[in-house]
Amino acid sequence: MKQTKNLLIVNFNKISDGFGERFKTVLKKHKVTQAKFAEDTNTHKGLVSRYINGERPSGDFILKAVAYFPKEIQYLFFEDNLDFVNEDASSYNSDPQKIILDIEEKLRDLKRVLSQK
Repeated sequence: MKQTKNLLIVNFNKISDGFGERFKTVLKKHKVTQAKFAEDTNTHKGLVSRYINGERPSGDFILKAVAYFPKEIQYLFFEDNLDFVNEDASSYNSDPQKIILDIEEKLRDLKRVLSQK
């Protein structure tokens, strides 16, 4: 069976739509305070508060949120839980090292896209 990967193009201008509320929900779900997240990610507490209160998050903050809450990516950025993404999930049932390499590759792609903004 041929395995395929699709590139997901994200309009980062739309990420801010509801991001703060969803991020606040994720913090609460994981019992992480804004101060704890800020400390753990070396982010100013005031900045975390501003993003929660509706300011558009920076690319750096987005990467920190993804790294801190990797299982919450769908909820944080896409209310519909990425129903439209078509990626062969069987590739994730493989070697843990391969999974890590795949995630790192996707993060590099995301950083590249963000640096072009």
